[in-house]
Amino acid sequence: RKKSIYRISPKIDYTRRKRMNLGDKILQLRKKNGLSQEQLGEKVDVTRQTISNWELGETTPNPEQLKKMSKAFNVSVDEILDND
Repeated sequence: RKKSIYRISPKIDYTRRKRMNLGDKILQLRKKNGLSQEQLGEKVDVTRQTISNWELGETTPNPEQLKKMSKAFNVSVDEILDND
């Protein structure tokens, strides 16, 4: 009988919270607030394409844009950045 090349993986600890990346967090907050990319862009003074690039992780918002986003979402910059 052939030996299996697969091993049982060690227990995975699912109790630790997985950190969300910045793009995912922006997308989550935008959807939670019922905003389109276009609407969020207007609030932050950027284009819809810029919002798309942030959500895809192609680019990241600068500090001024993060401050405007925090106002638009009514959350702290730390919450957007997923800082505890």
